[in-house]
Amino acid sequence: MFESMDTAELETELVALSSRIASAQCRFLQMLAEFDARDGWAGPGIRSCAHWLSWRVGLSRRTGREQLRVARALRSLPLIVEAFGGGRLSYAKVRAITRIATPGTERALLDLALAGTASHVERAVSATRAATTPAPDRTAARAVSWRWDRDGYLVLRAKLPAEEGARLVSALEARMSGARPTARPTVPGAEPSDDPATAEGGSAEPPAADETASRRAALEHAPGAAVDRLAARRADAMLELLAPDSGQHEVIVHVEVATGAAMLDDGPPVASSTAERLACDARVRTLIKDRTGNPLYLGRGERLVSRTQLAALRIRDRRRCQFPGCDHRRFLHAHHIVHWWRGGRTDLDNLVLLCSFHHRLVHDHPYRLERRGNRLRVWRADGAEVTAQRPMPGVGAAVLTPLDLWVEQHVDDEAIVPSWTGERLDVDAFLAAVLPDLAAA
Repeated sequence: MFESMDTAELETELVALSSRIASAQCRFLQMLAEFDARDGWAGPGIRSCAHWLSWRVGLSRRTGREQLRVARALRSLPLIVEAFGGGRLSYAKVRAITRIATPGTERALLDLALAGTASHVERAVSATRAATTPAPDRTAARAVSWRWDRDGYLVLRAKLPAEEGARLVSALEARMSGARPTARPTVPGAEPSDDPATAEGGSAEPPAADETASRRAALEHAPGAAVDRLAARRADAMLELLAPDSGQHEVIVHVEVATGAAMLDDGPPVASSTAERLACDARVRTLIKDRTGNPLYLGRGERLVSRTQLAALRIRDRRRCQFPGCDHRRFLHAHHIVHWWRGGRTDLDNLVLLCSFHHRLVHDHPYRLERRGNRLRVWRADGAEVTAQRPMPGVGAAVLTPLDLWVEQHVDDEAIVPSWTGERLDVDAFLAAVLPDLAAA
């Protein structure tokens, strides 16, 4: 598709498209702010405008909340809106600016954004917030969060007060100060070897057979392969800081006996070999599937869900609200699809996980629920089915052409290119312009 274009043409097209994307993003945010002000998102089953964005536009809840914040802030920043709509500011710059911008500081922030890079803007915004945020607020903002990435790793993010962060760094460095192993296994993509024979560009001779055997034996006692040795040592040191396991903490691994497939509770899949290793000294609880003597099927004899049923329900529904379009994982309730008072059975097939919001919704409004296979289907009182994401009507040239024309009329091909020529950012001068009272003090 692009083979006929030379590199200069590709660069020109990329810059021009970036300007038009920024202009279109500005228009989207302006319309979103108006839509939010009218409560256009409100309706049965919709929690917030961010929830509506997740349902109708396909944004994640976190991204939707951030774009909604920016959209609301732009309503009082006309100069930034003008530059953003003209394709002269990227969304990354606008997102940073709107964290601190006021009508009084808008001009200084805009001048910086037009002249500098997105990195310059982030640094200036961070410096401004640091200069204006009282120390107690910095302590109150401490936080730790985590998520599972696509490769099955746990990704931690911590925000600590400076003195507490320094304590953590000091503890990690103390753990890392021990002797390094003589054998250092690597994996594809690892950093180059620091062997003197190869670090200076020389070529090492192939190892002899006895040397190869010696290295293989040494690997059995090494701490493991690492793409980034320093980062891996930090990770190992952090794990060593954990208190010894006293049995108070529990890690749950679900294993399908027939296939050997294993998955962490509310987490990613794990290798079968990992499950086997963990099972060496772990407690095992069996959940059977047939109805004969099965604790997952209590019938009409019990109304309340048992702990065993709740555990199986969380496994089946992946610890997530099953209402279409909802991805909440907290405050989940076990709901009878056919209510117990109306003859429903307390069986796994008649139970579904719903968050507290949607649990109230289906009880307070005449929604009809039906489970077909692994999917919960929901219908409103008027017979319309609730879907995770409805297709936007008439998406095509008729809808996109007016926007294309609007963007073409307002955006110059190189509008988004900053005027920066390589000079260093003078943060003090910027703070003096944005915060003159602070500079005078």
